[in-house]
Amino acid sequence: MDEIEGAQGELIDRLIDILNDDEEWYEFSTYAVGFLGGEALEHAVPDIGREPSPNTHGWWRRLFGEPVTRDEYFELIQDRFVELVNSGLDEEFLVQSVRDGIRQILVNMADVGEVDRKNAEMKADIERMLEDPAEFAAFRARLAASGNEVPGDEEISARLRRMAEAEILRPLSADAVANRWATLATWDNRVASLLSDDVFERWLRLRGNL
Repeated sequence: MDEIEGAQGELIDRLIDILNDDEEWYEFSTYAVGFLGGEALEHAVPDIGREPSPNTHGWWRRLFGEPVTRDEYFELIQDRFVELVNSGLDEEFLVQSVRDGIRQILVNMADVGEVDRKNAEMKADIERMLEDPAEFAAFRARLAASGNEVPGDEEISARLRRMAEAEILRPLSADAVANRWATLATWDNRVASLLSDDVFERWLRLRGNL
């Protein structure tokens, strides 16, 4: 990317360039959206070029979200960044917070013990929804709040059972762990190239804030 100029929106553009990595764009952008929020992004489901694996988070979201292309998804991300900055958030603070927050998620995802513990908790939560009528009703209400058509109780129960048994909630394999460390390395390399602490410092200096 070109040398930093100190223009408004530059840091956002650089972070989006990192997020839009050809190999990891879906994972990176999903984490970013978790920090950015916004109704449009929360309901958008990007097309990953294939059907999500059954009973995964992406598969479940696709049932109740609004399908968009990869380009449309990143336009929504760009719009949300701009919206937050225009509402008064400092661009440097916002971009650095999202950058560092995503890295922490990737570090946590590579922590085998912690991931297996959280997966076990999620499996237990799903099983509790199946066993406790109040928990099930609350889950159904959340689905209804999405604004999309909600299946009948028997279908919801069947899907929850399949999700509880899904491979994604099983202990991580050695290959999965290696892939997560590789994803973290990809993130660190792209950040070092495009959005290091030095980039923030130069951007602030050029804008007269240092």
